[in-house]
Amino acid sequence: MFPSSSIVKHVQKDDDNGRFYAQAEIMLAENVDYAELQLRDLDSSVYAPPLTNAKAGVTTFHISGNGNSPFKVGGTIPVICFPKGEMPETAPLQPWDKTSVTRLELDHFAPVARVRPGDG
Repeated sequence: MFPSSSIVKHVQKDDDNGRFYAQAEIMLAENVDYAELQLRDLDSSVYAPPLTNAKAGVTTFHISGNGNSPFKVGGTIPVICFPKGEMPETAPLQPWDKTSVTRLELDHFAPVARVRPGDG
């Protein structure tokens, strides 16, 4: 893993809902597969999904949260990047992919056969 930074390009306040939305851009190298904004020191409502299976070049983080934005256009946000083949230990769960489920996991969700006395 290695540090990088993103640049805030857009901030929008949603007064009706008491929320904000922001976008921050980062230039990713070809060897980066996963990038995550470092938002730990901010309000817990501030969230930006990590970039997974990211393509090289400029890409955008989409950020949202409650209240006023802690970000200003032109400001920077720290990013942690992970090269291909290296993932963070606490990576969020990815969407379910039935090809990655083991037989044991499938058996766990298989319907239970009901056997009546005298059958079998």
